[in-house]
Amino acid sequence: MAKLDLTTKALPLSKFTWHKDDKTLSAFDSDLRDHPFNGSYSHILQPIYDDACDAGFAIHSPTTGKYETFYLEREETRDGDLLALHFKPLDLKCVVKSVVIFND
Repeated sequence: MAKLDLTTKALPLSKFTWHKDDKTLSAFDSDLRDHPFNGSYSHILQPIYDDACDAGFAIHSPTTGKYETFYLEREETRDGDLLALHFKPLDLKCVVKSVVIFND
């Protein structure tokens, strides 16, 4: 299973808010888009592996030059509506322990 290169579509760290108490990043979906919502989350969700259905994205820090990849852990819904997407880092040594993207 080969990990795919998500760096070309990596989201900038500056688009996220850092919550130091629980080492979480968060953002609103609309702040991560460069186009109006069209029913798709393809600007975030990309295949992580070439032979599996795991989806995720990468975040790039221009300060350190590092890229971190996160996988979709779960979708949070209420009454059939998507509230948030919850992600975990692929690298267990990552400083960021989770990322939450709120559907606004």
